Amino acid sequence: MAAPTNSAKINTMADGVTANAGDQIPVNRAGADAYITPTYIKTFVGAQPSNAILTSLAGLTFAVGDIVFATGAAALTNLADVATGNALLSGGVGVAPAWGKIGLTTHVSGILPSANGGTGVNNAGTITNASNTTITGGGTVALGGFSLTVPATGTAALLATANVFTVVQVIAIADAGTNTTTTLATLTHNSSGTPAASFGSRLLFNLDSATVDDRNAIAFDAIWVTATDASRKSAASFSTVTGGGALTEVLRIVDPPVLVTLQKQTSFAYSELTASSLWITGTSRLQLSCTDATNGVNITSGLLTAGTGNSANLVLRAGSTFSVQTLLSDAGTNTAPNVHAFRHNSSGTPAAGFGMTVQSQLQSSTTTDTVVADDTLTWVVATHASRTARRVHAIYDTAARETFREEASGAAPMIGFLGAAAVVRQTGGENLTNNVTSGGTTGQIDDFSDLTIFANSAAAIRNDIYQLARMLKQDHDALRLYGFLT
Repeated sequence: MAAPTNSAKINTMADGVTANAGDQIPVNRAGADAYITPTYIKTFVGAQPSNAILTSLAGLTFAVGDIVFATGAAALTNLADVATGNALLSGGVGVAPAWGKIGLTTHVSGILPSANGGTGVNNAGTITNASNTTITGGGTVALGGFSLTVPATGTAALLATANVFTVVQVIAIADAGTNTTTTLATLTHNSSGTPAASFGSRLLFNLDSATVDDRNAIAFDAIWVTATDASRKSAASFSTVTGGGALTEVLRIVDPPVLVTLQKQTSFAYSELTASSLWITGTSRLQLSCTDATNGVNITSGLLTAGTGNSANLVLRAGSTFSVQTLLSDAGTNTAPNVHAFRHNSSGTPAAGFGMTVQSQLQSSTTTDTVVADDTLTWVVATHASRTARRVHAIYDTAARETFREEASGAAPMIGFLGAAAVVRQTGGENLTNNVTSGGTTGQIDDFSDLTIFANSAAAIRNDIYQLARMLKQDHDALRLYGFLT
């Protein structure tokens, strides 16, 4: 090695002398003095395998954001940078670190304030002042005797979960309303398709039977009759269970002119509508329909309007254009089916006089519901094998005035007028023939001009006999035509 050209010498690296360009460092090599330059030291050290740390470091390629870490006692490597939103996580003792997300179950300590999405309270299982909190997955959210309060501007969504409440639930609204109706709850059913007629929502009530839990008992359905938005029309449907069968619709309420449609249950002999009160007002109608070919619809169990003064079983009230109609629509052309039936049955044993009255009432100048006419039907003989009936028609002033009555004798019809007992048709004998020579003035009986000499009044007498016979003939023929005489 050539001798140093610069007189400056550095005896040891610990002298703290900064080497300048051209400086040389003295070394002793095989007992002889020698000198090396700092540049040579850099090149020489970088190639020395005896220093593994420097060797591993010199072999790395770096980029902005890389982090260097040890992979062993004398080895280094670099961890490349990754996307934002990741943190450097310890892999554990003797394990390389890595970028990743912070696990809230293992990587945090302390209490997260509510302003940062936490509760701010060190109490497991308690949610305090937590807005926009979503609870997903399985398990149970227990309030432990506390109340869940939803603010007026918020919602409590129980999504895609069948929630079971084991105690009575109460929805309570406190406001200042005095004459308005407040919506307490809203049940919504939307579809990803296009709703059509019968699309709706159901409120289902289940009950525990004698042996099986959660049996369907009754259902309230809200459905579209017409789903087109501009002309939409809805209906409320009520379904019940009979004979251990499935839920079957028994009552449907739609908009006027048909207010109520009562459907027959196939397991019934007839459909029944029972209630304590049913009001029909305005121009609406009560429609009771049944598709059964044999039986019909029966209204039972005291359908009354409010108040204690009404003793009728069904009262329909409406405007001046309202009418009560019984309609049977079939394909018959020469038959007379039973369209309307009035019935009176007894829990006892009927006897003579057992019957029913169909009554007509009007309002007088001072009193409503004043009786104007009666149609009374009773048994004369109630024994079934020999039964005979009576029908009495009466008109009213301050009391009932019988106009006529009809009766059956057991073999023939009978009739009586103005309160007289009913009798069978009387025998009229032969048809009356008037052979008297016509004369005189029709509708007039003339006086005799001479009461002493017959010949002087014979013509007048004959004419009078003719006129009497003519009128008697008319009356006799009328009685036969009307059936009063045979």
